[in-house]
Amino acid sequence: MKFLTISLTGFRKYLEQVFSFEPGLNVFWGANEAGKTTLHQALVTALYGLGSKSAQLLRTKDEVRNWQQQAVCKLALELELGQDRYLINRDLLNSQVVLFQHDKATDSYITKSEDAKAVAELLAERMAIPSADIFNQTISIQQNQMTNLSNLEEIGEAIEAIFTGDESVSIQNVFDNLNTFRKQLKKRGNEKFGKIDTLSMRFKEVESALASAQTSQQEHQQLEDRFNQLSALLPKKEKRLHELQDLLNKSKTKIELEKKRDDLRINYKRINEQLRTYENQQTRFQESQASFQRYSKIDEQSGGLEELILLTRDIKEIQSKIQEEQEQEQITRERMVVLVENEHIFLSPKAIWISSGLIIAGVVAAFLLTSLYFLAVSGLGVIWLALKFWRGSMFKLKEKQIKSEVIQQLESELANRQKQALHKLNLLQLDDSYLQVPSRLEELKADWQTAKKDYLEAKAKLEALQESNDFVALEKELDDLSMQGREMNQALAAYEGFSPSAEEVNAWQNEQGKLAVQIPEETREFNQVQGRLKQMRRQSFNFVELESESEYLQSEITKLTERHEASLLAIDVLQEVVDNYRAAYLPQLEKRSSSYWSQITNGRYQDLQLEKSWPEIIVPMQDMQANKTDLSQGALDQLFFALRLAATDLMSSQAQLPLILDDPFVNFDDERYQESLSLLASISQDRQVIYFTSRERIVTDLEAIVPQGRFAIKRLVGQIKN
Repeated sequence: MKFLTISLTGFRKYLEQVFSFEPGLNVFWGANEAGKTTLHQALVTALYGLGSKSAQLLRTKDEVRNWQQQAVCKLALELELGQDRYLINRDLLNSQVVLFQHDKATDSYITKSEDAKAVAELLAERMAIPSADIFNQTISIQQNQMTNLSNLEEIGEAIEAIFTGDESVSIQNVFDNLNTFRKQLKKRGNEKFGKIDTLSMRFKEVESALASAQTSQQEHQQLEDRFNQLSALLPKKEKRLHELQDLLNKSKTKIELEKKRDDLRINYKRINEQLRTYENQQTRFQESQASFQRYSKIDEQSGGLEELILLTRDIKEIQSKIQEEQEQEQITRERMVVLVENEHIFLSPKAIWISSGLIIAGVVAAFLLTSLYFLAVSGLGVIWLALKFWRGSMFKLKEKQIKSEVIQQLESELANRQKQALHKLNLLQLDDSYLQVPSRLEELKADWQTAKKDYLEAKAKLEALQESNDFVALEKELDDLSMQGREMNQALAAYEGFSPSAEEVNAWQNEQGKLAVQIPEETREFNQVQGRLKQMRRQSFNFVELESESEYLQSEITKLTERHEASLLAIDVLQEVVDNYRAAYLPQLEKRSSSYWSQITNGRYQDLQLEKSWPEIIVPMQDMQANKTDLSQGALDQLFFALRLAATDLMSSQAQLPLILDDPFVNFDDERYQESLSLLASISQDRQVIYFTSRERIVTDLEAIVPQGRFAIKRLVGQIKN
């Protein structure tokens, strides 16, 4: 079988396009959205039409319409089957198909059939492919079929579906269906009851009813009396039970509401206390802050206050030293001649020395010159000095202050310290009175430190409260609690006047408990009495019906038992047939797939074992065997590909079927990808291969592996052609 050409008119993305196929390896290369899958779908749809459940076959007309041209959607597929050439024309929108056969004599196509069923039967007969599903499981290999298989058992079931004819049916499905049918008829062991079991139980009941059909009149009358009594009592007790339930629910609801209200009050009090604590702490903080702000200059100049205190201490110490020096000086002065000075010039020390000089000069001159006249000079000095003393006594005399150098230094240092102290007072914005009473500075320091300590403690406590609580949220929560409290009070208002005591509630509960026990017991008794009465009535008046039902049950049990035995026989026969069938095709499948598997993996895996545990596949690996999880997804894909090739070989006994590959090598590494291409090139010598891929290096890969002329590459660019 070979595909020759296909024409697409208004099919999906193609307005009008014709593709041709060579006998060997055909490679259609293009990026995503280039139209590879569309062409693949066109080949399958041209053969089988719309509506199949197969994954690659489109199902509805809307799926095949062209995105621009909506009026026409046609496919024309030209292919060879053996020595004959056929042309299949499908009008997908009008659901029409025409099969033409090539007449070699006239070199033209003549109509062979316009019946879709006849076309499908001819294709199935000539291709030995009965359906689109089998086509997709043999000829067509898609990458998504491979990645959907995650273990060896799933691969085995997928391969076996090729031979069963349905991708959703496997041998195991058939066995499961037969076992399900058997279980529906009759159980084994701990299985659920089947129809035969149910009918047998009913048959026993009917037989028992027939055996006890005759009942004494006394028992019947007692049951009637008890039935009437229970019919009257049960409604009253049920009504009372509902009343008690309502009362208890009401009491419980009220208690719950009161508890919720109490909880709301507790929460309200707690949150209110937290807010009050916060407000009080804010007040303390503001007060301590205001108190501390009075010492802001002192806090800014905290070292200045200490310096000022030290200066006052120095001043006091210097003043003490000066006083000591002055006292010492006074003692010294008392021991010495005290000089006084008058404010008048003649009472000055200079005047005294001048008058004394005149007296002495006159005496010396008179003695040396032996002239008494010079004594007059001395006398004049004495008289003048006496007059001046007399006149000077009229003025206040002052002691001459003669200060020592130590006192001068101390006074200078005192003045310097006082100047520094005044400067510090100005910086600290304090008045001079603090210098007059130095103890006030110590008090000021203590007050400042106390105010600062109080401020910092209040600030820390306030910040701690702010960090540990969201007081905005607490205020909102307090408002919510207040609102809930009002709502709770409104709800409790509905229960005003309903205040049962604990004794009343206990009495209700006790009565409810008794009724809760009595009513089910009496209800069961009522149902039993009612059932017994019905049974007795049937026994009295429907004895013939029971006999008829007994005969019917016997007949049904016999018929279903025959079906059950037939199902058991079918399971045994099917198992024998399956064993024979697998014995026929599994050895060939194992041999061919092992060869392909070895070639794809470049000898990494030599063979496969299918017969031992089919449908699970055993892959020998270095003195061990792979289980479901030992192979990677790439290796699973390669194994599935090898099995599909082998299955296609077995299915090609009547016609050499082509292969359509839709990028199945996505998970193959470079080495196994190259080996797979070599295998395709080898297969293409005997059958047609159509390979769709998005690998850009496909040209280079094929030229390195396949001789020139042994393959054809056609690039799909994704353009919509007209």
